[in-house]
Amino acid sequence: MIPILDNSERARRTILFFWVLLGTYILVTLVSLLVLVTGTQTADESNQAGLVTMAFGLSFVLMLGVHLAVVVVYIQWFRRAYHNLQKAGHRTEMTEGWAAGSWFVPFANMVLPYRIMKEIWYKTQVESTQTPEGHTIVRTWWLMFLGGNIASRVLDKLADEDNLSEVAFYAIVSSGIHIIGILLAVRVVRKVAGFEEGFMQRLRIETVGQQPEMVDEADDREEQY
Repeated sequence: MIPILDNSERARRTILFFWVLLGTYILVTLVSLLVLVTGTQTADESNQAGLVTMAFGLSFVLMLGVHLAVVVVYIQWFRRAYHNLQKAGHRTEMTEGWAAGSWFVPFANMVLPYRIMKEIWYKTQVESTQTPEGHTIVRTWWLMFLGGNIASRVLDKLADEDNLSEVAFYAIVSSGIHIIGILLAVRVVRKVAGFEEGFMQRLRIETVGQQPEMVDEADDREEQY
């Protein structure tokens, strides 16, 4: 029996949701450009300004909803990838629960998810018997992720002001950072999914002819994350 859990479907779902999120950021960028082109400074009584302001707000609501969905599917994939390292016998820096919890602990979430991803990146490669690749792309993705979060916080503060054109300008800057981060995240997930597939193929070869083992209750529960 292969001791690890298949993570390929979660990887495909995560990448799909990332593409949807990318589309929402492109939409926010386009609406923000429209705000700048119309030269709307405040939400005055004109119909044009009202429509632009409404579209601007709705694009952010849509982006937030998709962003929450991405968080859920990404952490599911991330946690299982880390879980599989432990199932393969690797000693990991963190417990499996931290693969999910590290994203929500203030200050720790600026470092721990990156460290866990580096573990996943390197140790999954070891198991897939591929020539190890450096983690430059992981580091760059994480820097863009942190930069995007900072840009979003600045944008949130500006959103309380009446200068819609200024908000739109920073929305374009923030969206640009996030778009680059999303493209890098898709690349990272695809690469790790490739490493995991090599890992699975190796295990299939090693377990040919072996009698299947009974799945215990713990493994059955693991399928739910």
